[in-house]
Amino acid sequence: MVNKLAVLLMVAAVPAWAADLAASSSRWGGVEVHFAATLEPAVTSSITFPGFVSVSGDRVSRIIEDKSNKVYFGYDLTLEPLRNSPLYQLRIEPLTLSQDKLQTVVGSTWERLSLPKYPIIPEIRVGETVAVDLMVNSSTSEKIVDYITLKASGPAHLETTVRDFSLVDVSLNLDRPQLRMNGTLIEPSTAFGVTISGSAVWFYIASHGRFILSLIPHAELGFEKAGEVSDSTLTFKDGSTVYQLDCASRIAPGEGRFLLYIRHDPSWQPEGIYSNEPFLLGAADKAERLIPKK
Repeated sequence: MVNKLAVLLMVAAVPAWAADLAASSSRWGGVEVHFAATLEPAVTSSITFPGFVSVSGDRVSRIIEDKSNKVYFGYDLTLEPLRNSPLYQLRIEPLTLSQDKLQTVVGSTWERLSLPKYPIIPEIRVGETVAVDLMVNSSTSEKIVDYITLKASGPAHLETTVRDFSLVDVSLNLDRPQLRMNGTLIEPSTAFGVTISGSAVWFYIASHGRFILSLIPHAELGFEKAGEVSDSTLTFKDGSTVYQLDCASRIAPGEGRFLLYIRHDPSWQPEGIYSNEPFLLGAADKAERLIPKK
């Protein structure tokens, strides 16, 4: 059982990590923040921890789950480009998501663990990694580490024929999306200016609820085939309304046009500091993380 909580932040030369989740903001100058939480040292194989991210403006809320101990970790991250410099200042701050909203993605009886410190990394470059030791077992030296890596945004590619999604493809990427409903541009989406990526992504629009998007059918979770992804454009239909998201780069990770599956939660509303936001984005490494627990 873990008996000591500690946080250690350092800019380190660690091996490249294929992060499950990533987020970005238009204020970051084409930089994405990638996240990957793991247990170290891994005795037989790498053990990773599921989680999700939610973005508003230049603030990312990050959650990491520890199912074995029924606890979860959370913090907010902001990134500020330093003027006339390739460097950034990275801040880790207290989590701002409400307890009610958190309980839609983690167990209602799970314990929430906060970081004892919320440090500032004064200088970090693209390509460098911040290693966050979330929890340490003093008797075994095992620890849960969240690796936060700054990466440059990738280029777009061309489409081919329509096909269903394959598990060899990784995630959806919504890069500075602009939303249209029945052809009309929704102004709040043009000012949002963030990038989000994950195996499942979602957006919220005031008075219309939340739409969870996936390239995997997930019929068991209530997803329905509703549209397609083509290069940097995503379209789907809900009732009589046609939604279109135009992004700044390719949405699907592989070349081609992909079938799109949607779960619509019309009653979903943001809470806490996000309660009055007209447009929000978020992502998870698995669609199951976004479905309310029963």
